[in-house]
Amino acid sequence: MNIKAIREQIHSNPELGNQEFETSELIQSALSAIDIPHVSMAGTGVVGLIDNGKPATLLLRADMDALPIQETTGLPFASKNNGVMHACGHDMHIAMLLGAAERLMQNRDKLNCNIKLVFQPDEEGDGGARRMIEQGVLENPHVDAAIAFHVWPEFEYGTVGTKIGEMTATCDEFEIVIKGKGGHVAKPQFTNNPITPAFELGYRLKHLTVDFPHILDVTNINSGSGSPNVVPDIMTLSGSMRVAEPKLRTFIPELIKELCEEIEAKYDVSYVFTPKFQLQYPPMVNDEQLTGYAEKVIKNHATTRRLERPYFIAEDFACFSEKAPSTLILLGCCPPDRLGQNDLHQSDMMVDERTLQLGVDLFTDIAMNYCIDKIMQRQVCFR
Repeated sequence: MNIKAIREQIHSNPELGNQEFETSELIQSALSAIDIPHVSMAGTGVVGLIDNGKPATLLLRADMDALPIQETTGLPFASKNNGVMHACGHDMHIAMLLGAAERLMQNRDKLNCNIKLVFQPDEEGDGGARRMIEQGVLENPHVDAAIAFHVWPEFEYGTVGTKIGEMTATCDEFEIVIKGKGGHVAKPQFTNNPITPAFELGYRLKHLTVDFPHILDVTNINSGSGSPNVVPDIMTLSGSMRVAEPKLRTFIPELIKELCEEIEAKYDVSYVFTPKFQLQYPPMVNDEQLTGYAEKVIKNHATTRRLERPYFIAEDFACFSEKAPSTLILLGCCPPDRLGQNDLHQSDMMVDERTLQLGVDLFTDIAMNYCIDKIMQRQVCFR
């Protein structure tokens, strides 16, 4: 299987979440060519199974969707779809998993577990992981552990990031509507402009003192008719609130509510605060034993960087970590000349193509040695 050609084909033909029709067909064709039975799930998703009748099953996941970004890389296989680009490396993830699937099939008699190959749609949107779980991807056979890779342009090729515990954050949102009294700007005695209290609220939210890592920021404001001589009735602020520890998810909204009440009293306005909990994006929690096992395999191929702090990005592979021991591993992919100038979701995001083979090797070796490593502490391979 030519994984480089597969990656380039997918990169040239990116598709947004839940629209990955050609990508799904390509994956299914590749799995059929190596005799891996598969089914469709969650619309465009694909699930392959190497069933050896073993008592334990390991899930390997790759996401499929692209982003609404106009590509500017200048690559010979750049996106042909206007305004759509694989700027998050999902094309790499698919090719890696297909390459590993072929090698695992070639060595299936040496496997000590069943392998479930999950190609997941819509990671960037509404979260395809939860839909796949709801449709039974973790059963028949029951999944005992799950592993995913993500290419990571923050690290140079050859460096692999791991972490025990919280790896990514929630991706919750909020909206606050401040209601005053509109009217003519020349008659302030008859108006109560909601913009002034809203600005103070936004400033205080940004500088809120919280003794745990978090993100809280206003990212959108909306008010007025566009006329400079009209005081508006309402002003709306919305933004993002992120924490890495699940138990703290409701703590930030309580603080926001307290600030809103202070603003309400100070300026004689009213407010409506609406937290929006994005359940498809819980924190990604890496299992200690599974991560430690993966690190032992990784050291045979690359340099491991054990991370101390979580990232405040969101990743819906976290939904798997709520149901089974899981670990998300970051594959350094930055070309040496782009280090520090390369990031996900950029129109010119580039990867070192050697990362493709590294991903195949790691997927393969982690799966081949799963249930063998003596350092594992759980009974009968995470069951």
